[in-house]
Amino acid sequence: MKNYNRTRRVGIIGGMGPLASANFLVSLIKECQKKGAKMDSDFPHIFLESISFADSSETSSGTMRLVISSLRKTMKRMLKNKIDFLAIICNTLHPYMDSLLNNFDHKIHFFPMPEIVATHISEKKYKNVLILSSQESKQNKLYNSALKGSGVTLSYADQKCDQPLINKTILNVMEGKIIDARKNLNVVIKKYIENYDCIVLGCTELPLALKNEAKHKIKIVDPNYLLAKVLAEKCISI
Repeated sequence: MKNYNRTRRVGIIGGMGPLASANFLVSLIKECQKKGAKMDSDFPHIFLESISFADSSETSSGTMRLVISSLRKTMKRMLKNKIDFLAIICNTLHPYMDSLLNNFDHKIHFFPMPEIVATHISEKKYKNVLILSSQESKQNKLYNSALKGSGVTLSYADQKCDQPLINKTILNVMEGKIIDARKNLNVVIKKYIENYDCIVLGCTELPLALKNEAKHKIKIVDPNYLLAKVLAEKCISI
């Protein structure tokens, strides 16, 4: 008989953007089902806050202060729910999480997306990796520290030619223009498939613009899916 841990409480901070957060929740439920969850009581207790943040794609210090302030307030609400695990469905905001978590006495198991992706890349032995991300994540070199010392050569899309189209793709998804987003993402991916072992979709909107990974003839790494998989493994014990 399967023994489910029914006490796990999961906090998910979303809203950057809302569709990506909803997509992550679906992925998490599906991964729990793969682990054997069937009845309602088999699944973890999930607290999802899809917050109307200030535009986290903006890089001004004033805007980021507003975003971090909203994030801090949201985390306080999460703590009141006595969560065991915490995930944030936004690559761009990950650099601020360590300092925020250190401000709270209650210790939470936080699932850092870049480290989860780095583990996957190491396991698959990818050596030449391209990151497609928001402008802010690119400037922060979000994945560099996670992959430091791994022997992986990390590159980002061309700033002048391709980053504007990636930014447009992200905005397309946020606006619900998935067909336009798919077309734009395909244009970018096709330019790089010959030169890399894999492409990391390092913004939570980008996987929603991907229809058929196989058609690109290159391995596509979806951080949303990897995070959902790892979180489900922790939430449900067989």
